[in-house]
Amino acid sequence: MSGPAVVTQTDVMRVLVVDDNASLLRFLVSAFAANGCSVAPAAAAEQAIELLSAEPFDLVVSDINMPGLSGLDLLRAVKGRQPGTPVVLITGAPSINSAVFGLRHGAYDYLPKPFSIKEIQELVVRIRADRQRWNGPLGVPAGLAEELARRQFGVETLFHIGDLALQGLEPWAFVEKVLDSTVQSIRCDGALILLRDEEGNFTSSQHGDAGLVSHMLRLL
Repeated sequence: MSGPAVVTQTDVMRVLVVDDNASLLRFLVSAFAANGCSVAPAAAAEQAIELLSAEPFDLVVSDINMPGLSGLDLLRAVKGRQPGTPVVLITGAPSINSAVFGLRHGAYDYLPKPFSIKEIQELVVRIRADRQRWNGPLGVPAGLAEELARRQFGVETLFHIGDLALQGLEPWAFVEKVLDSTVQSIRCDGALILLRDEEGNFTSSQHGDAGLVSHMLRLL
């Protein structure tokens, strides 16, 4: 019979959490500690930079919008001092563009508010899995660049679709552009959107391999 999993001292991940909201900061400390992490809290980016100057961290999690220096400023500071340390940005809906900017400039990922303890747990699991593939303490996880590019492209595609919805396009033109963006985003061989009008008649918009799309249409 196997016993409970044991986290050794060398397995403990050192996490710096940064947020000017005291209640959210307490939540972050509790959530990461519950997942076997050693957690250092900071109420401002300036305080976090002081901590970064004193010791290394395995992960930095920071809100984007804070008084004084922002989370993006902190991201630049982390990459300047500890370039191999992954940075996760916390964002609300109004600052999602800043999150995309952060991904472009080296952020590992972002957490959209509100998030749960389960999402923190999943983040810790991903970080630990990536750390096992690092070449030394400040290496870069294998495949991370490709993963960041995929996430960034997906987020940008969603923004592009949102922009299209505000352009007042004719329905058929909107559907065509959405389908084209989706095909590019997931890099598929063929895609199909099937629409039914009020009278029950179907029309389709399709992109990609003609034979594959025809087969999909028959299945539908």
